[in-house]
Amino acid sequence: MKLDLSKETLLPWSACCECGKRVDAVSGPCVPAPGDMTLCAYCGCLNVFNGKLELRAPTDDEIFQVATSKEFQAVRRAIHAVNAPKEKSA
Repeated sequence: MKLDLSKETLLPWSACCECGKRVDAVSGPCVPAPGDMTLCAYCGCLNVFNGKLELRAPTDDEIFQVATSKEFQAVRRAIHAVNAPKEKSA
């Protein structure tokens, strides 16, 4: 099954709980719901949607839920790889 990540959902403005970057939309196959988790596209930090679909910091229990997830770790590594500083060629 191929996921369609081109669908964009507009959200109320909020900021990543780690890096503070502005977030006002998500891309993915479904609309987020309160309690859903997401990774910041800038820093890879785990965030959770609150009742107003704004981002909040995860609880310790929420962090524990995804800490050992291979999928979570793979997506987080991909975000870090995409956002890593590029080496300049000589």
